[in-house]
Amino acid sequence: MQRTIARLRERMSQQGARTLQALRYVTKAYRQRVESSLRSVEDLSPQRTLERGYSITCGPEGKPAKAAGLSKGDALTTLLADGEISSIVT
Repeated sequence: MQRTIARLRERMSQQGARTLQALRYVTKAYRQRVESSLRSVEDLSPQRTLERGYSITCGPEGKPAKAAGLSKGDALTTLLADGEISSIVT
């Protein structure tokens, strides 16, 4: 009886160790997926776009401007990575 209990305890201990190892593996895999997704989201951010040398020009309402929606005299703000430029449509 004592041997049976000892064997069962050993099996439980081994199962616990395997379960813990599996949980660590799964947690690591999910962490890597989340970090990868976060990098993708950060790469697509407007600020990263500006840092790559692009600019974003906003119309009078503060939304990205489209040439067709602008009129002479409209105020524009062009956002750059390190500041902004104000201009008027001529």
